[in-house]
Amino acid sequence: MIHGKPVDVEPQQVAVFLDKITRDRDRDLQDIENQKHNKIAQLRREARAASRRVHRQASKQARARQSQMHDRYLATVTAKLRRRRWRVLTDLQQRVVEAVWARMMRAWSDPEHQWKWCRVWLTEARSRSASAPLQINLGKNACPDVKRKINAMMADYPGQFELLKDESAPEGIIIRWADHMLDGTLRMQHEEISERALHRITRIIYPHREVR
Repeated sequence: MIHGKPVDVEPQQVAVFLDKITRDRDRDLQDIENQKHNKIAQLRREARAASRRVHRQASKQARARQSQMHDRYLATVTAKLRRRRWRVLTDLQQRVVEAVWARMMRAWSDPEHQWKWCRVWLTEARSRSASAPLQINLGKNACPDVKRKINAMMADYPGQFELLKDESAPEGIIIRWADHMLDGTLRMQHEEISERALHRITRIIYPHREVR
Protein backbone atom coordinates (compact mmCIF):
# COMPACT_ATOMS: atom_id res chain seq x y z
CA MET A 1 0.00 0.00 0.00
CA ILE A 2 1.23 3.47 -0.80
CA HIS A 3 -0.03 6.34 1.28
CA GLY A 4 1.56 8.97 -0.94
CA LYS A 5 2.03 12.52 0.18
CA PRO A 6 -0.29 13.33 3.10
CA VAL A 7 -2.73 16.11 2.31
CA ASP A 8 -2.40 18.52 5.20
CA VAL A 9 -5.03 20.93 6.41
CA GLU A 10 -4.11 24.56 5.85
CA PRO A 11 -1.98 25.83 8.77
CA GLN A 12 -4.05 28.99 9.18
CA GLN A 13 -7.13 26.84 9.78
CA VAL A 14 -5.74 25.63 13.10
CA ALA A 15 -3.80 28.78 14.08
CA VAL A 16 -6.63 30.24 16.17
CA PHE A 17 -7.29 26.85 17.78
CA LEU A 18 -3.63 26.43 18.73
CA ASP A 19 -3.42 30.00 20.06
CA LYS A 20 -6.38 29.33 22.37
CA ILE A 21 -4.77 26.10 23.57
CA THR A 22 -1.55 27.97 24.37
CA ARG A 23 -3.43 30.65 26.30
CA ASP A 24 -5.39 28.04 28.26
CA ARG A 25 -2.20 26.18 29.08
CA ASP A 26 -0.37 29.31 30.17
CA ARG A 27 -3.29 30.45 32.35
CA ASP A 28 -3.57 27.09 34.13
CA LEU A 29 0.15 26.83 34.76
CA GLN A 30 0.41 30.44 35.90
CA ASP A 31 -2.37 29.86 38.45
CA ILE A 32 -0.41 26.99 39.95
CA GLU A 33 2.82 29.01 39.96
CA ASN A 34 1.07 31.94 41.69
CA GLN A 35 -0.37 29.62 44.35
CA LYS A 36 3.05 28.11 44.93
CA HIS A 37 4.80 31.46 45.27
CA ASN A 38 2.09 32.82 47.61
CA LYS A 39 2.29 29.77 49.84
CA ILE A 40 6.08 29.87 49.95
CA ALA A 41 5.99 33.56 50.87
CA GLN A 42 3.52 32.77 53.66
CA LEU A 43 5.69 29.97 54.96
CA ARG A 44 8.73 32.24 54.99
CA ARG A 45 6.86 34.95 56.90
CA GLU A 46 5.71 32.40 59.45
CA ALA A 47 9.25 31.06 59.81
CA ARG A 48 10.65 34.55 60.49
CA ALA A 49 7.91 35.25 63.04
CA ALA A 50 8.54 31.93 64.76
CA SER A 51 12.26 32.62 64.87
CA ARG A 52 11.72 35.87 66.72
CA ARG A 53 9.49 34.23 69.32
CA VAL A 54 11.77 31.45 70.41
CA HIS A 55 15.35 31.23 71.62
CA ARG A 56 18.29 30.26 69.45
CA GLN A 57 18.02 26.48 69.76
CA ALA A 58 14.28 26.54 69.33
CA SER A 59 14.75 28.79 66.30
CA LYS A 60 17.01 26.21 64.68
CA GLN A 61 14.41 23.53 65.26
CA ALA A 62 11.69 25.80 63.89
CA ARG A 63 13.72 26.52 60.76
CA ALA A 64 14.29 22.80 60.30
CA ARG A 65 10.57 22.15 60.59
CA GLN A 66 9.78 25.01 58.22
CA SER A 67 12.35 23.66 55.78
CA GLN A 68 10.70 20.25 55.91
CA MET A 69 7.27 21.84 55.38
CA HIS A 70 8.67 23.86 52.50
CA ASP A 71 10.17 20.77 50.87
CA ARG A 72 6.97 18.79 51.30
CA TYR A 73 4.91 21.59 49.82
CA LEU A 74 7.22 21.96 46.85
CA ALA A 75 6.99 18.21 46.23
CA THR A 76 3.19 18.40 46.42
CA VAL A 77 3.06 21.35 44.03
CA THR A 78 5.43 19.66 41.60
CA ALA A 79 3.33 16.49 41.57
CA LYS A 80 0.15 18.54 41.15
CA LEU A 81 1.67 20.47 38.26
CA ARG A 82 2.77 17.23 36.61
CA ARG A 83 -0.75 15.76 36.93
CA ARG A 84 -2.32 18.99 35.65
CA ARG A 85 -0.07 19.02 32.62
CA TRP A 86 -0.93 15.39 31.88
CA ARG A 87 -4.66 16.09 32.14
CA VAL A 88 -4.33 19.16 29.92
CA LEU A 89 -2.34 17.23 27.33
CA THR A 90 -4.81 14.33 27.32
CA ASP A 91 -7.75 16.70 26.96
CA LEU A 92 -6.06 18.64 24.19
CA GLN A 93 -5.19 15.47 22.33
CA GLN A 94 -8.84 14.50 22.20
CA ARG A 95 -9.89 18.00 21.18
CA VAL A 96 -7.28 18.11 18.41
CA VAL A 97 -8.33 14.75 16.98
CA GLU A 98 -11.99 15.77 16.99
CA ALA A 99 -11.29 19.24 15.58
CA VAL A 100 -9.12 17.93 12.73
CA TRP A 101 -11.75 15.36 11.77
CA ALA A 102 -14.54 17.96 11.86
CA ARG A 103 -12.56 20.28 9.58
CA MET A 104 -11.83 17.49 7.14
CA MET A 105 -15.49 16.48 7.01
CA ARG A 106 -16.58 20.07 6.43
CA ALA A 107 -14.05 20.37 3.61
CA TRP A 108 -15.28 17.12 2.03
CA SER A 109 -18.85 18.42 2.08
CA ASP A 110 -17.79 21.44 -0.01
CA PRO A 111 -17.59 20.56 -3.74
CA GLU A 112 -14.62 22.85 -4.42
CA HIS A 113 -12.54 21.50 -1.53
CA GLN A 114 -13.57 17.96 -2.42
CA TRP A 115 -12.35 18.46 -5.97
CA LYS A 116 -9.02 19.91 -4.78
CA TRP A 117 -8.56 16.88 -2.53
CA CYS A 118 -9.23 14.41 -5.34
CA ARG A 119 -7.13 16.35 -7.85
CA VAL A 120 -4.04 16.07 -5.63
CA TRP A 121 -4.34 12.28 -5.46
CA LEU A 122 -5.13 11.95 -9.16
CA THR A 123 -2.08 14.01 -10.05
CA GLU A 124 0.07 11.81 -7.83
CA ALA A 125 -1.36 8.63 -9.34
CA ARG A 126 -0.80 9.82 -12.90
CA SER A 127 2.83 10.64 -12.15
CA ARG A 128 3.47 7.20 -10.64
CA SER A 129 1.41 4.85 -12.73
CA ALA A 130 3.34 5.09 -16.01
CA SER A 131 0.04 5.02 -17.95
CA ALA A 132 -1.03 1.71 -16.40
CA PRO A 133 -4.81 1.11 -16.18
CA LEU A 134 -6.24 2.94 -13.19
CA GLN A 135 -9.21 2.08 -11.01
CA ILE A 136 -10.52 5.21 -9.28
CA ASN A 137 -12.97 4.76 -6.41
CA LEU A 138 -14.84 7.70 -4.90
CA GLY A 139 -16.19 7.27 -1.37
CA LYS A 140 -19.54 8.26 0.07
CA ASN A 141 -20.94 11.75 -0.32
CA ALA A 142 -18.83 12.39 -3.40
CA CYS A 143 -20.29 15.26 -5.44
CA PRO A 144 -21.52 14.54 -8.97
CA ASP A 145 -19.62 17.59 -10.19
CA VAL A 146 -16.40 16.14 -8.80
CA LYS A 147 -16.98 12.94 -10.71
CA ARG A 148 -17.48 15.00 -13.88
CA LYS A 149 -14.25 16.91 -13.28
CA ILE A 150 -12.33 13.69 -12.74
CA ASN A 151 -13.56 12.36 -16.08
CA ALA A 152 -12.49 15.62 -17.72
CA MET A 153 -9.07 15.55 -16.06
CA MET A 154 -8.49 11.94 -17.10
CA ALA A 155 -9.61 12.47 -20.70
CA ASP A 156 -6.01 12.83 -21.88
CA TYR A 157 -4.67 9.97 -19.75
CA PRO A 158 -2.65 7.67 -22.06
CA GLY A 159 -3.92 4.50 -20.42
CA GLN A 160 -7.34 3.21 -19.48
CA PHE A 161 -9.17 4.17 -16.33
CA GLU A 162 -12.34 3.19 -14.53
CA LEU A 163 -14.18 5.61 -12.27
CA LEU A 164 -16.50 4.16 -9.61
CA LYS A 165 -18.56 5.78 -6.88
CA ASP A 166 -19.17 3.63 -3.81
CA GLU A 167 -21.43 5.01 -1.07
CA SER A 168 -20.34 2.20 1.25
CA ALA A 169 -16.69 3.29 1.04
CA PRO A 170 -15.25 5.92 3.42
CA GLU A 171 -15.08 9.55 2.35
CA GLY A 172 -12.21 10.27 0.01
CA ILE A 173 -10.62 8.60 -2.99
CA ILE A 174 -8.67 5.38 -3.56
CA ILE A 175 -6.67 4.83 -6.75
CA ARG A 176 -5.29 1.41 -7.74
CA TRP A 177 -3.05 0.22 -10.54
CA ALA A 178 -1.21 -3.09 -10.87
CA ASP A 179 -0.21 -3.97 -7.28
CA HIS A 180 -0.14 -0.35 -6.10
CA MET A 181 -2.70 1.75 -4.25
CA LEU A 182 -2.95 5.37 -3.19
CA ASP A 183 -5.23 5.69 -0.17
CA GLY A 184 -6.69 9.18 -0.20
CA THR A 185 -9.53 8.44 2.20
CA LEU A 186 -10.12 11.05 4.87
CA ARG A 187 -9.86 8.45 7.63
CA MET A 188 -6.39 7.34 6.56
CA GLN A 189 -5.07 10.89 6.18
CA HIS A 190 -6.78 11.98 9.40
CA GLU A 191 -4.46 9.71 11.37
CA GLU A 192 -1.33 11.27 9.86
CA ILE A 193 -2.61 14.85 10.13
CA SER A 194 -3.73 14.34 13.74
CA GLU A 195 -0.35 12.86 14.65
CA ARG A 196 1.44 15.95 13.34
CA ALA A 197 -1.02 18.25 15.13
CA LEU A 198 -0.56 16.32 18.40
CA HIS A 199 3.20 16.62 18.00
CA ARG A 200 2.81 20.41 17.85
CA ILE A 201 0.49 20.42 20.87
CA THR A 202 2.95 18.35 22.91
CA ARG A 203 5.72 20.83 22.09
CA ILE A 204 3.47 23.62 23.40
CA ILE A 205 2.77 21.80 26.69
CA TYR A 206 6.37 20.56 27.13
CA PRO A 207 8.53 23.12 25.25
CA HIS A 208 11.82 21.85 26.68
CA ARG A 209 11.16 18.12 26.19
CA GLU A 210 12.46 16.35 23.11
CA VAL A 211 9.46 15.01 21.18
CA ARG A 212 10.14 12.20 18.73
